[in-house]
Amino acid sequence: FFFQAEDGIRDYKVTGVQTCALPISVEGARLLVRKEPIEGYRRFDLFVFRNVDSPRRLFVKRVIGLPGETVRLRRGDVEVLADDGSQWRLCRKSAEQVLATAVLVHDDRRRPRDLDPQRSSRWIPEAPAAWRQFATGFERTAAQDPDPTIVYQHRPRADGPLRLITDDLAYNDGLTETEAANADLHRAPAGHPVSDLVLEASIAPSAATSFVGLELSAGDDQFTWRWRRAEAISELTRNGRTVWSGPQPAWEGNRRWVFANVDRRLLLWRDGTLTAAVPYEGEDRKTPSVKDLQPAVVVAAGEGTRVSDLVLRRDLYYRRSALSPDYLRPGGGVRELDEFLSRPSRWDRLQSPDGAPWALGPGEYLALGDNSARSNDSRHWRRDYRVRAETVLGKVDLRDRKS
Repeated sequence: FFFQAEDGIRDYKVTGVQTCALPISVEGARLLVRKEPIEGYRRFDLFVFRNVDSPRRLFVKRVIGLPGETVRLRRGDVEVLADDGSQWRLCRKSAEQVLATAVLVHDDRRRPRDLDPQRSSRWIPEAPAAWRQFATGFERTAAQDPDPTIVYQHRPRADGPLRLITDDLAYNDGLTETEAANADLHRAPAGHPVSDLVLEASIAPSAATSFVGLELSAGDDQFTWRWRRAEAISELTRNGRTVWSGPQPAWEGNRRWVFANVDRRLLLWRDGTLTAAVPYEGEDRKTPSVKDLQPAVVVAAGEGTRVSDLVLRRDLYYRRSALSPDYLRPGGGVRELDEFLSRPSRWDRLQSPDGAPWALGPGEYLALGDNSARSNDSRHWRRDYRVRAETVLGKVDLRDRKS
């Protein structure tokens, strides 16, 4: 890193292998580090600090635990113990943080140009005659079909089976052993299922469109956003029960819709504006079901309805350790892991114990990196897992620029 100080703002340039603070970082990207009162830091904020294990290095991580808290990791989520010690509380990200931390699973706008577009997409119409496929999406035909859906099938390898979405990062696979060693990173198995998803779609209804919708599955739960022309409403449902509705007149041209199920909360954005955020109760990250092999669905009725630029992202998964998986993983290589993650009959072993708690005192913070499989963070520091307030340089605003 280098920095220039000006009016309490420091400008850091990223150099070398940087893999721990974010899922990926770009050589030459700049981090604006603002000197703000540390008492105003929120959970999941990015901050810069020094650590007693490596006092000459600067670390960029997320604030996970706040002063006075007891924190644990449970199936990839962050939980905090209630003040009276009676129960653990799930820590939810803000709507802004949900979008900022979501990790790409599949971007249908980036299909390989040298392949047949109908074979390179992971989105498959259940009734092929009901949809016409084009370069970046699908259009409803005049065909009448009782199941006008397009289903996402998670098949990371073209010759592999359908499998669960997990916390894998292709970026990690691109590191050489030398790069990993130089960055003090660990090589631990991937394969932790992630069912908290964010689905984006550009939708252009036609005069014949009667309804459109996006659906997400997580275990036995099914979550739906649907717009119906006749009632001019937009609604969110959980397992068929409406949990939110609001007025939504018909529109012309494309609108960008984003539907998310993250941290036991349903969120909906329209053209970048948050329109709904509805928390719900229940067990999070349950054992997956067969529905999780096809966890996202688009549905539409009416000739000429166009759905395009589909993007699927997942929530962060914080592992208890970068040195070993959270559950008893089967032996073997990539193909054996694919086979395991494609077989519902074997998923009972995906249950994992809760992480050991970390207690924080006044002026002490817990720090974790988004790239949990390789992050050198509070989970592994030998001398002290805590970040002390006096070692913090500031809070980060990430800017994608070269100068």
